[in-house]
Amino acid sequence: NGAMPHYRASEEEHAQIEGDGLLLIDSGGQYLGGTTDITRMVPVGTPSTEQKQDCTRVLKGVIALSRARFPKGILSPLLDAIARAPIWADEVNYGHGTGHGVGYFLNVHEGPQVIAYQAAATPQTAMLPGMITSIEPGTYRPGRWGVRIENLVINQEAGNTEFGEFL
Repeated sequence: NGAMPHYRASEEEHAQIEGDGLLLIDSGGQYLGGTTDITRMVPVGTPSTEQKQDCTRVLKGVIALSRARFPKGILSPLLDAIARAPIWADEVNYGHGTGHGVGYFLNVHEGPQVIAYQAAATPQTAMLPGMITSIEPGTYRPGRWGVRIENLVINQEAGNTEFGEFL
C-alpha cells in the first residue's frame, strides 16, 4: 500500500538500538527562517553488504535528481523517473513519491509541486524558481530494513538558451 512505518518510543514500549544494521531518522522542524525535513541513516554495528548496496543505490538517486537541469515550468511529476532510474537499474523500486513541496509555518508536505509518478501532472505542478522541494528516494525490505536519504533543494535559474529557461 506504500505506507511507511513510523516509530514513536514511549516509556512503556521502546526498542533498544543494538546489533548490526541501520538506524533511519526522519526529522525536521519549523523555524523563523523556514521549515526543515531531512532523513539520514546511521550505521549501527556493521551493516551488511546488501544494506550498503541499498544505501549506495538510493544515494545515486538523490544525486541524479539533485544535479538535474530541467525546463522552467516542467510538471514536477515528470521528474520522478530521474531519481528512480539508478534504483530501477538494479530492478529495485519504492512505493512512495520521490519528493514534495515544503511549506513555511504550514504543512511540511505542501504543494503545488509533488515529485511522484503516481501524481497527476497538472498545470499547477509546474516547477518554478524559488520552490523548495524534498528529494527522498528509498528502498524498503519489510521486516528487514529500510533506506531513505532526504534533502531539501531549491529551484534556481540555471540558464537561458534557445530552448528556453532552465532550472
